[in-house]
Amino acid sequence: MGKLYTKNGLEAMADGDSSFVNLMLETFVTSCRDAVVDMREAMNSADLIKINQTAHKIKPSVDTVAPALSERVRKLESMSDVNEVSSVELFAADLCASLDQIEADLSQE
Repeated sequence: MGKLYTKNGLEAMADGDSSFVNLMLETFVTSCRDAVVDMREAMNSADLIKINQTAHKIKPSVDTVAPALSERVRKLESMSDVNEVSSVELFAADLCASLDQIEADLSQE
């Protein structure tokens, strides 16, 4: 499986400034780590609203750094409006696993 993230968007914004790219990747990892914690807490309490809010909050950074996950984040955000808690939780758990994988991959660079 290929990487779930890309630096292309950040590199285009950075105009050759690698310290900017590194700072933005660190910020992405921190925000995703926080989002994973929030999402797992929300899953434990079946809090669909918090899952929705967390997905909404990470959408812009996922669009930039991990566009392969953009559709999943949007789907999770819209799924949180339904009352099928188990389906939402499974989808959220999958997204959390993907975000964990990105963090692990970035830490190896």
